[in-house]
Amino acid sequence: MTYRSRFTLWAMVFAGLTVAALVVCAIATVRAGWLTPVFFWPVPEGTEIVLTKQQYEDSLNAQELGRVAAVVAVVFGLGAAVLTYLSRRARRAR
Repeated sequence: MTYRSRFTLWAMVFAGLTVAALVVCAIATVRAGWLTPVFFWPVPEGTEIVLTKQQYEDSLNAQELGRVAAVVAVVFGLGAAVLTYLSRRARRAR
């Protein structure tokens, strides 16, 4: 297996993991619901949000999971970009 094919293979793996992390991030953000500060969730005027302790804790956990998944997506995305660059560089060297 050449260096180029290794770089390409790992870049594809990182790209796939990036997509998976973004899906987890999106699901966690939607699951966090009303408490998510990232997106605007329309609430009719005069409406109060009442949550049980379990719902509140689930929402906070979903927020944290979304943040971690977003960081993982950025790291894997950058890794895929670096590996793609190295693959092209290895191809030019030949």
